[in-house]
Amino acid sequence: MTISKAPPAFPRDEYLRRLTLVKSEMARRDVEALVVSDQHNITYLTGYTARSAYVPQALVVLATEEEPVFILRRMDAPAAMHQCFMERDKIIAYPEELIAHPDKDGYDAII
Repeated sequence: MTISKAPPAFPRDEYLRRLTLVKSEMARRDVEALVVSDQHNITYLTGYTARSAYVPQALVVLATEEEPVFILRRMDAPAAMHQCFMERDKIIAYPEELIAHPDKDGYDAII
């Protein structure tokens, strides 16, 4: 199934500008990787607006990469592919088996 991209709320350059500001602060603090788990900050940095923060999800911003990596539940990945400005290979879905698992959850995939 092919998932088309939605018209972005902002141009790609705007999301890259926002990430540049984050990376500037990361450099100032000598941080190489930042894990963003707040839904509102994920939306601000990617354009993802689906209400899926009731399960673990995170945006990983690497100082050396132009685009972040978004790790989220498999059933929510199509919405991310549709909404986010990033390339599809930057959206990583973790297995549904981690939902309501007695010993593991989505944070295990994120870590």
